[in-house]
Amino acid sequence: MFEQINLLLSFVFALAMTHLLSTAAELVLARNRVIFSGPHAIWMFNAVLMLLTNWLTMGIGGGEIKHWTPSLILVLFTATITLYLVCATLAIRVRHDEPVDMHEFFESNRLVIFGTLAAGSLSGMVLNYATRAISAHPNDWIRVDVMILPTLAVIAVAACAKPQWLQMSAACVYTVVTLGFFANFAVTN
Repeated sequence: MFEQINLLLSFVFALAMTHLLSTAAELVLARNRVIFSGPHAIWMFNAVLMLLTNWLTMGIGGGEIKHWTPSLILVLFTATITLYLVCATLAIRVRHDEPVDMHEFFESNRLVIFGTLAAGSLSGMVLNYATRAISAHPNDWIRVDVMILPTLAVIAVAACAKPQWLQMSAACVYTVVTLGFFANFAVTN
């Protein structure tokens, strides 16, 4: 059963990554027409880190699951869908010979972007709790969720802050927390 679920989720992750990579490539090719936004670029990078981290944790942890329940599959699929939505909301469509204002796009879609990020964090926390029974270390979900909690505060600041320096700071803090989680995961697995 794990192979079937992993295959489906891998397609969703690949589609999400495609949104980000194709947007990045189009922005580079249209660089003369792009009004750059640092916060948007960093959040795109954060989305790549989120995908990588979640793909690794789901792939490694999923192999331990012996009995797949419909509720567990639903929670896993919901978490994956929210990650896809994060990437899709950050993607910009670059049209031929039109200026691309990353800053305006980011500002006009900020609440949607951070709403999906918050939903992704919350669904990840639910997934951690849901998989605790099949984990070799059943209380690890608490440690992981405690690492996710500060990101919700960072997401709230990024969603509500008007000054660009505060948006950049929130994006950088999120990057550091995500890299810390990734490093912790790499050491413990």
